[in-house]
Amino acid sequence: MTEKNTLVLIDDDPFFRELWATRVEAEYMIAYDYIESLFSAEIDLSKVFLIILDYEIDQSDIVDLCYVQKIRNAGYTGPIAVSSMHSFKTLEPEKQKALRDSVDFVIPKKPLSLKQAQKLVQNIEISPHARS
Repeated sequence: MTEKNTLVLIDDDPFFRELWATRVEAEYMIAYDYIESLFSAEIDLSKVFLIILDYEIDQSDIVDLCYVQKIRNAGYTGPIAVSSMHSFKTLEPEKQKALRDSVDFVIPKKPLSLKQAQKLVQNIEISPHARS
């Protein structure tokens, strides 16, 4: 069985990528500035335990949910989180539903340690999108 020990962060803000790098040991994290970078990289998605997407990636007001589908189509079956400075409850109802239906959870826009991220994944309820 492959050990899932890699966290993937996709955030176009270099400041937040650097903050994450200080919290998560480098050997356990891969950070990309754009979603396309994940697809052009040849990483083994079976070793990824969590993918975190920036809520406002590509300067949009919400993560393009087709990115989530692209990640699923690439073969990733684990949890996907959205990192946001906005409260989930302040989003318009249709955006709340779109996020709820597409990702496993929304987390605050602050870096977690590796152990915090692993615990978060262990504590989530398996969504229809997470296929072990």
